[in-house]
Amino acid sequence: MLIKLFFGFLVAAFLPLIALSDELSVAVIDNLDKPVDLASYIQFIEDVDRSLSYEHVISSEYSARWVQNTEPIWVAKNIRSRYWFRIRLHFSEEVLALKPVLTVPHHSAFIAKLRVWIPESDGEGLTGDTRQVLTGQTEPYSSRDIPRLRYTFQLPMTDRSFLLVGWVDNNLLGNPAVFPLVVFSNEQLVEDNQIIHGAMIAFYSLMLGLFLYNGFLFLSLREPVYGVYILFLSSGVLLCAIFDSAATYWLWPEYPNFDNRMKVTNTIALTMIYLIFLWLSMKGWKFSDRIRKVYQGWFLIGCCLLLHNSMTSNFFLANIFIQLYPGISIPLIIVTLVLASKSGLHMANSLLMAESVLVVGMASLMLMVNGFLPVNHFTSWALHIGFTGEIILLSFALATRTRLAQLDAITNLQKFEDIYNNSIEAMFHFDAVNHSVKGNKALALLFGYDKVEDMPGDVDVLSYFNLEVQNDLPSQLLENDTLKNYEARIKSADSSREVWVSLSLKVTRDNAGKLLSTEGFMVDISDRRLKERAEKERTEALLKEELSEQKNQAKTQFFASMSHEFRTPLTAILGYTEIADSKETTDLQRKEYFKTVGHSAQHMLQLINDILDLSKIEAQKLDVESISVDLIQLSEQIRDFVWILANQKNIEFSISYQFPLPETFISDPTRLKQAIINLCSNSIKFTPEGRVTVHVSCDADTETLSFAVEDTGIGLKPEQSQKLFKAFAQADSSTSRNFGGTGLGLHLSKLIANKLGGDILVESVFGEGSVFTLSVSTGSLANCVWINEVKETIETDEDETEDESQVETESSEGDSDVKAFKVLLAEDNKVNQMIISTFIKRSGVEVVIANDGLEAVAHALSEDFSLILMDNDMPHLDGLQVVSLLREKGISTPIYALTGRTDQEFIDQCIETGCCGHLAKPLDTEKLKEIIESLKTEECESASEIIPIKKNDGDDNRVH
Repeated sequence: MLIKLFFGFLVAAFLPLIALSDELSVAVIDNLDKPVDLASYIQFIEDVDRSLSYEHVISSEYSARWVQNTEPIWVAKNIRSRYWFRIRLHFSEEVLALKPVLTVPHHSAFIAKLRVWIPESDGEGLTGDTRQVLTGQTEPYSSRDIPRLRYTFQLPMTDRSFLLVGWVDNNLLGNPAVFPLVVFSNEQLVEDNQIIHGAMIAFYSLMLGLFLYNGFLFLSLREPVYGVYILFLSSGVLLCAIFDSAATYWLWPEYPNFDNRMKVTNTIALTMIYLIFLWLSMKGWKFSDRIRKVYQGWFLIGCCLLLHNSMTSNFFLANIFIQLYPGISIPLIIVTLVLASKSGLHMANSLLMAESVLVVGMASLMLMVNGFLPVNHFTSWALHIGFTGEIILLSFALATRTRLAQLDAITNLQKFEDIYNNSIEAMFHFDAVNHSVKGNKALALLFGYDKVEDMPGDVDVLSYFNLEVQNDLPSQLLENDTLKNYEARIKSADSSREVWVSLSLKVTRDNAGKLLSTEGFMVDISDRRLKERAEKERTEALLKEELSEQKNQAKTQFFASMSHEFRTPLTAILGYTEIADSKETTDLQRKEYFKTVGHSAQHMLQLINDILDLSKIEAQKLDVESISVDLIQLSEQIRDFVWILANQKNIEFSISYQFPLPETFISDPTRLKQAIINLCSNSIKFTPEGRVTVHVSCDADTETLSFAVEDTGIGLKPEQSQKLFKAFAQADSSTSRNFGGTGLGLHLSKLIANKLGGDILVESVFGEGSVFTLSVSTGSLANCVWINEVKETIETDEDETEDESQVETESSEGDSDVKAFKVLLAEDNKVNQMIISTFIKRSGVEVVIANDGLEAVAHALSEDFSLILMDNDMPHLDGLQVVSLLREKGISTPIYALTGRTDQEFIDQCIETGCCGHLAKPLDTEKLKEIIESLKTEECESASEIIPIKKNDGDDNRVH
């Protein structure tokens, strides 16, 4: 009866469990000589959407969803799902006496959340209730059932059989949940914990020793690579502490989220620090630019990941990062080290071996975490083992690196000593305290000794210089106690040769300024000085020769320019004189001709005066007066003269006074007026239309009077302004052709301004106009009278100009041959046009005038001419350019050069270009008539048959 009641009670008590576990195998544990692995007894349900509850999974409704684990280790593979598990346990009486516990035998950092329902007992049996234990890496350390580094659960000690249910969730970690379950006896748990604690103590003690040792080396050697090694060691130790829960246990037991964030940050930082360590160890990967750029980019990616981790709370994504970044970095590092090893870098092999050890450890850990390797002491502690091997090998590698560096330093020191002793530079060090000199062999040889030992040991090297140098050196060293490339002669024991040296030295003083030492070097420059002396003598000779040649060229240029400038007005004087003397000339025409002769004579007089003034100034013989000058009177005299020039070109001219102005000042009125008129004439010449204004102002503080001549002319380019004031030089080569002039006016004006205590400055904008400002000294203005207005203004009425009479072309009636004879006169000077055309027309010949080179080309190509007279200096195209162009176009008309240049070189150039002959200015009218009559009466086969070319024998006025 009692037996029946007992079995009935058992059936009533375990009926719900029997219903749940029709096919659940029972883990019968009757022996705990060694821990019992429960992997084969685990059944699980994958809860994809986390919708199941404890009541669901223990009901019979879900019994069909349980799956039996068949793997050596149960792995919750889908990181997005929650996995429920159950195990039926049955203990023998002997095992219960050993107080068994349930343990997850790997680091608690691999499981994010774990919840277990454990049946409760009242001391006599199960009460039917369960207690829930919620723990995991994301839960506080106090949530663990038994305070151990590993997850350990206390089992009911009164009942031999019961069902254990729970779930595991690794969604926040980003890796599968490897879930080994092992039953330990209480004694085995204590022993296992002792092994774990012993391993941890050994590991962290070793790391502390390496930290202190390399920290000492860092402080001693001051090498950055040791500092980075210490950072890498510290970061690696922290990472290991996070994985083995030591950090959670000792540092932040109640802040699990900080533990997880620290793991992510530290893993990426650890990888980046190691990249920096490799960079310094391999000297920046200088053996490969491509690898260096890859490392720089990869390091930048690491920085971005660190920034992302500091701003996000997504632990799942962060845990993905800590697997990907080191996972990609490791093969990159290995490939780089292999290439570095092939390139012959010393540390590459040691670093490759250290990296391999770490790779084996990390790979073992990752394979265990993902369920490919069993959970045991080696796989659980593989990260610690790999890191320990790597950090020890890296320490050996740094020691080897330091030793090699010391050997290199010794070798380099020996090389330096050899270089020092065998250097061609004389090096020395003088100790002023002990009065001792040290130097190399070159120093002894420089002073005439065979070796340094033969030199007096207590004599300063500087005493070998003469007294002048010894007295000069202290002043040279006043600034910063250094001296470079100081050249001087020295006294040598070998008196047969002159010795020059280039000295560089530095002196050292104490705080009181007392000399402690002098060191430096000297280079023998005797040969160079000899060469320089010879070169100097040769250069001086060449300069004298070149100067003489330049003087000859300047003289030639001067006479060529003057020849041209004088011949132009002479042509007008002689030509108009001859025309005026003709019976055919009317009185009105004769009056105009003589007026033109007078203007030309005035022009020649101005040229002569300019040349004489220029010669006097350059010979420093031009005397200037210092008399009282009436400013307004001087200005009005300038107006009277310049107004005529401006009126001829229909240009507005005015004088603007900027008051107050001194009524009188001290200067030379003649020379000052000459300079200002030159400036005004120059502005009018280069102003096609618009106005020219003279601005008069005075600066009382500097006692300077200024005349600023402003025009609206063609302006100047910056490069043209540089040669404006040179004699016989103009803005460019076309200026003389287009506007005429010798280039003397501005040069002479500037010399006059300098003589009068001032200068001429120019401001110009190309295409808009220029301002030439002439300044002169006024003398003392202390007692002068200042004026604020012009009381009387001298008005100048415009003279009416008479129209020039047109000379009618006289022609013989009925002579059709004469009328057909036509001459093209290419001449830009109006006076010359009138004179020459008059002579030609009186010969019964038709004349067509071209005012510049372009017009000459147009007429010659479109009309038939019997003769072409070609001036050389013309606007747009000069005469030789026109001749060359016409000959290229097949124009065979006889062409005669008509210029003021009479040198044989120019005549030859005319003939080579295609001219038939040369007519000099002033024009020889008889020669011109001879040419025309010859062409009228004779048919020429070639241009050279008209009149033969003759050499220049001094007769400038005949045809060449």
